[in-house]
Amino acid sequence: MSDISVNKRYKNAVDLLNALEASDDRKDTEGFQQRLNELIKEFVLIKRIVDLLALFSNNETIDEVAHNYIPFLNVDYYLANLYGWIQPPQPQSLQQCKAHYVEYIQLVERYGLLSSSQKQLIDPIVEKKPLSTMDFDDWDAANRTAWSPMEKRQLKIDTHKQIKALKEKLSILSTSTSTSGIDDEADNLIDTFDEDTVRKVYLDQVKLHILLSFNQLESVLMELELAKKAPPLNPNKHYEDHQKAAQRNDKSVPTKDGSSGYTTKVESLPWKQVSASQLVSKQGKILQPFTIVSNRNQLREKVFGTGQTLPSMTVEEYLDYELANGKLMKDEVKDKPKNEDDDAEDEEEELRNRLWDDWKDDNPKGSGNMKANIG
Repeated sequence: MSDISVNKRYKNAVDLLNALEASDDRKDTEGFQQRLNELIKEFVLIKRIVDLLALFSNNETIDEVAHNYIPFLNVDYYLANLYGWIQPPQPQSLQQCKAHYVEYIQLVERYGLLSSSQKQLIDPIVEKKPLSTMDFDDWDAANRTAWSPMEKRQLKIDTHKQIKALKEKLSILSTSTSTSGIDDEADNLIDTFDEDTVRKVYLDQVKLHILLSFNQLESVLMELELAKKAPPLNPNKHYEDHQKAAQRNDKSVPTKDGSSGYTTKVESLPWKQVSASQLVSKQGKILQPFTIVSNRNQLREKVFGTGQTLPSMTVEEYLDYELANGKLMKDEVKDKPKNEDDDAEDEEEELRNRLWDDWKDDNPKGSGNMKANIG
């Protein structure tokens, strides 16, 4: 492949990257990692060629860049993604991933391709230190300074919508352009479009990659922060822990026995039959705690009992006590016989009510009011 052009080499590399990303292989498999290493070598070579050709300059604007050079702006973005796929993640690979994302952001920033919100995030960091030396604390502080939590949430929503819109737009145009954004020398399908349209397609690609770079860079900085604070790994730690656990579980082998007589042997249960020699040594030293009792059953009752003497009461006695204190109610007699005196009182009450109703009918309310004195 040494005799092919850089355009063709770049297109083939991007096609292989897309195929690797779309494959069903897990990233931690040996086959995936081998293909990944080969792709990293290829993109590193392409980046070296681009730097030697000096396709980009600090003294020009994006409008002065030839339209077929614009796709090469994405080389660092692709390299950052590839280093991010290395499994298991290592501090070295994460540092490489961060470095290429930063280099990509700095490159597109020189051409004025960053949005106002993106510049608002990185400008406070650049004022204090080089962007390549920033850590997650710098990134988080810049986020909190630039936006409130509500504004940051809305920015994430807007970013997601922009990414979705750009992906849909580029997927529609992918039938007429190559996936890498480089003119395909085999069929030259992109030649059917005018230069302005091709430039817009390539710039949309760059805008999409910028949005994805900012999202991924935050995750990489967080992983680096976790790796920095993680305790150092000891390859023999698991074996040593296993040995200590085995010694603790083996009651016949004390883990420590010095001249002081200290031992970690588990104490015997109080009711277990033990001899006096197991409790007190010949020199009179107490080997384990014990209690002197007149009867072993007394100690057993204290251990398994309630610890106090409780009064006893039968169920019948308890119910009688509750009834006597009014806490339980006896069943009332539903069919209570009526008394003749009660019936007489009901009739008198009914008669009084009828007479009162008749009087109200004969004397309506307000009939006693007079409009004038009659003399």
